[in-house]
Amino acid sequence: HGNASYVKEMLADAEKVLGTPLSQPWLIGLSGGSVGGFSIYATMQERFAGYASLAGGPTASAISTLGPKARILMLNSTEDAMMPVAKARQLAALLRQRVSTLSYQELTGDHFFLLSQRDAVFASLRKFMGL
Repeated sequence: HGNASYVKEMLADAEKVLGTPLSQPWLIGLSGGSVGGFSIYATMQERFAGYASLAGGPTASAISTLGPKARILMLNSTEDAMMPVAKARQLAALLRQRVSTLSYQELTGDHFFLLSQRDAVFASLRKFMGL
């Protein structure tokens, strides 16, 4: 779940193609990619402005390696059969013990709330990112 070396290569390629450094991009993980995103962010926290997890959550090992200055948004839904809201709340509570600034939010909908609640999702992301 998650490969930091691949992300480093991808960022280097993007900088080469764009001809400009990407000082601190945002990392976003969706569904199963959220698990890998947490692992990548935990090992490369200084490289990113922050991490947004949509419809997913961290593993115990990712939680244990995140620093207190991590900037994380966990955005989950209330009726997600793949990431039940009770599990998301439990993971958020564990994560908050390490990352006091964690932003945890819930939207109504199922696992595909990104589609059904698109405006609310992007509003949450923009607010988190300060855009």
